[in-house]
Amino acid sequence: MSAPTQTLEELAEYEYIVEKTFLSEDNGYEFFNAFARNKGFSLRKGKVTRAPNKDDISSRQYLCSKAGARQPKFLIMEDKKRRPRPVTRFECPFEVVIKHKPEMNVWYVYKYIDTHNHVMARSNEVGFLFSHRRISDRQKKEILAYQTAGLRKYQIMDVLEQQYGGPHNVGHVTKDLYNFSYLNKKAKIADGDANAVLQFMKQKQLEDSEFFFEYKTSAEGRLLNLFWCDGQSRLDYQAFGDLVIFDSTYRTNRYKMPFVPFVGLNHHRSTTIFACAIVSHENVESFEWLLRTLLVAMYNKEPKSIITDGDRAMRKAIRVVLPNTDHRLCAWHIERNAARFLHYSMIPGFRKLIYMRASPQTFENQWKSFFKKINAIGKRRRRRKHIRWLTMMHTIKRLWAASYLENKYFLGAKSNQRSESLNSRLHKHLDRKMTLYDMIDHYFHCVSRIRRNESQLDCEASQSIPVGITEHHVLENSAANCFTPANFYLVQKEITRATLYDIGEILESDVSTKYIVAARGGTKVFEVECDDEETLGNVSCSCLKFECEGIPCCHIMVVLITLGAAMPQCCVLNSELLMLAKPVFEEASCSIDEYMRWKEILEAELKGKRKREDIEGESSGIEDKENGLEAEASPINVQDPDIVQSKGAPKRFKNFLDRPNKRRCSECKATDHDKRTCPKIKRRW
Repeated sequence: MSAPTQTLEELAEYEYIVEKTFLSEDNGYEFFNAFARNKGFSLRKGKVTRAPNKDDISSRQYLCSKAGARQPKFLIMEDKKRRPRPVTRFECPFEVVIKHKPEMNVWYVYKYIDTHNHVMARSNEVGFLFSHRRISDRQKKEILAYQTAGLRKYQIMDVLEQQYGGPHNVGHVTKDLYNFSYLNKKAKIADGDANAVLQFMKQKQLEDSEFFFEYKTSAEGRLLNLFWCDGQSRLDYQAFGDLVIFDSTYRTNRYKMPFVPFVGLNHHRSTTIFACAIVSHENVESFEWLLRTLLVAMYNKEPKSIITDGDRAMRKAIRVVLPNTDHRLCAWHIERNAARFLHYSMIPGFRKLIYMRASPQTFENQWKSFFKKINAIGKRRRRRKHIRWLTMMHTIKRLWAASYLENKYFLGAKSNQRSESLNSRLHKHLDRKMTLYDMIDHYFHCVSRIRRNESQLDCEASQSIPVGITEHHVLENSAANCFTPANFYLVQKEITRATLYDIGEILESDVSTKYIVAARGGTKVFEVECDDEETLGNVSCSCLKFECEGIPCCHIMVVLITLGAAMPQCCVLNSELLMLAKPVFEEASCSIDEYMRWKEILEAELKGKRKREDIEGESSGIEDKENGLEAEASPINVQDPDIVQSKGAPKRFKNFLDRPNKRRCSECKATDHDKRTCPKIKRRW
């Protein structure tokens, strides 16, 4: 570098740099990289020299990123389809060499050439140069948090740009973010996707003593099935597990393994999650394993009713494992199948049969009348298709017809859309290339969001009281204190409907009193029976609405209004008590002493309940299995599952009431001909 061409500032800078010393090679790189950023170019590490017979570095060369030149053979397009990348190296002479001085254990500047032969980047462009693109530790934590929350990578980049005041201040580009995410995912499953998931489950078990998981492997050691639920889900199942909804038609992972959530309705009539699973094969054996594992996790408590899709293997498994559980097929899936197998003009009649609430005899009469109309619809070949499907549906009518399910406990649910809603939340942020680890990690985030909403509803319920709209203030105000707002509004409708009924007759006996309730101007009557008019210890109605939907019917409301009584405790579903218990449990979770005290109380109560039900032997076996699972200390070595061919979700069709589109002429848009015979074109000729 010739001194006469330099200014005083440049000479001072040169002297400052050549006299600079560093504690380590990394310290030297950080200094010169910051120097390059201030000047507007990117730094690149060059040659390295090592000490004789040692692995320690004795000197390091730093170059401008534009040093050197591309070989001519890479600039020729001959026999190449891809266009060459733009040239980025122009033989820039900038060079720095630092050497290590062992006796002083410092690094000093041995050579420094501060000359460039290219244009420097502007201040708002420097952040895009390679050596200045770096994701800081703080940004890494933010990116992982955003990914867990379900943000896509391009959305994360948008957030960071807003947070740091523009893309040039972020410190990296979108490609760096993708690379970091990929390497982070690769590191998580370095020992295999299945092993990473099982280790994740074991970690959850250490954090939550009530966390339960079980898995099944093939003869080759590959993961086949996996089931899990946490302590809160097991508690929710004890309170709300009388109705279970699940389906296996959703795939959210690279192995195409169906994701099977077990969900239900909580005291706010919103979705609550009991457990989840992934299975490799949608066969009877897999579903039997799944249901038996569910019972083990839930202390052998069987649900009263269950709603699933129309999978035949699932139906067989339920009959074997849960023979005393009422089973209902999802009405939505049945409607979609009807759109596939029936003529569009037959859909309204079949839909009426699905939801018609009548006696079984009336249903059979309506079915025969509907079946006779088939011979007059469609071509013969299609009629055979209609008849085959309808015959099959008639054999399982007790699983989908409202006439056969009228007095069953389903809380008003007719489909597995609760399960589908959880799947749709996962679908927003997952894709078919996701690892099992990513899918399960995001599942727990979805569960956290659902429970956050539930906690907010609990707060609103405890801090507010719904407003009454009827003149029956005593009954309505007592109901507002007994039910959550979601259930109270349903009860309020029944109180309003009570004005349409009258008590026709009262039949008294030694043990109870019967009220004959009939609609004004109607012929159908209902019997409401009360054990004691003063205490109202037990009130029931022949319509069985409370037993089926968990809400006291308008016929009971007529009797309560006549007696001037408040809402009796027998008309409040037991799961409503959970709302009162939750604040106690939340307080206990903050204190070890309170936690242990309530745990001993509940365990003693649960043990007494099991003893009364004479299932102590089965329970002890379950506990032994759980304790053995927790005590298992052997390392997990399970291979990743094979890619399976699942049955998948049903194809999406248009609305089942929509008629098929008629073919139109592309010239005049008429429906009675096409372009080949269009009279408009013939007139032109």
